[in-house]
Amino acid sequence: MATFKLINKGKDMAKFPASTSCNEQYARENYDFYLTEEMGHRYRLHAKDAHFTDDFLPYEIHCPRCYREMKCVGGPRSLHELGLYECNCTKY
Repeated sequence: MATFKLINKGKDMAKFPASTSCNEQYARENYDFYLTEEMGHRYRLHAKDAHFTDDFLPYEIHCPRCYREMKCVGGPRSLHELGLYECNCTKY
């Protein structure tokens, strides 16, 4: 499963992926935010610190493939496994 560290660029709410070769356990322990690829080019947002839905929805999560802003299409699994995101580039 691909893991992508998220970094801030510009606005505080904008989070852009950086490709990493680490596993999810390393990402969980070392990154504040990261994405994991799920269900055919959908991405799950993960956070080191607990977040409620209202905390993470304002974030602008960008696609690891095309860097456009993705849409949240699924709810959180827990306080650390947050929304499921999808980009229009995955529909081609």
